[in-house]
Amino acid sequence: MERVEAVQDDDVAVHEAVTIFITYYGTADMGKVADVVTPNFRDGKSKLEWAYYTGSLLAAFAYERLENEITQVVIDGDEAYVHVRATIETFIGLTEQDELFRVVKDSDGWKVDALEIVNEKIHKHSKEL
Repeated sequence: MERVEAVQDDDVAVHEAVTIFITYYGTADMGKVADVVTPNFRDGKSKLEWAYYTGSLLAAFAYERLENEITQVVIDGDEAYVHVRATIETFIGLTEQDELFRVVKDSDGWKVDALEIVNEKIHKHSKEL
C-alpha cells in the first residue's frame, strides 16, 4: 500500500510542478516558476536573476499562454515526462504546440529540468505590427 501512495504522491507533485510552470510562465509571477525549475533549467542563474531576465524577455514578445492541457504523465523513478498541449500568443501571432517537460526529483521535490517544444504551428498575424 505504501508503494501505491508514494506513486500517487509523486504523480500529484509532478502535476503540481508543471501546473505552476504553465500557469505562471510569462506572467508577473515568474518567481513562482523559478521555484519549480532546476538550476540547470535556469542556466545556473539565481532564481531572482532568471525570473527577471526571462520575464522581461517574454514581456518584450507580448507572450501569453492562452490554453494548457496536460495530456500524459510518465514517471520512472526520479524522472518524469509530461506532455502538454499549449496555445500561446505573442506579437507574432498564435502558436499551437506540444511541450515535453522533463521533471526530476531532488531533495526539494519535483522540479522542471528541461522543456522541448515539438509540433509547433505558428499562425502569424495578418498585418504588420
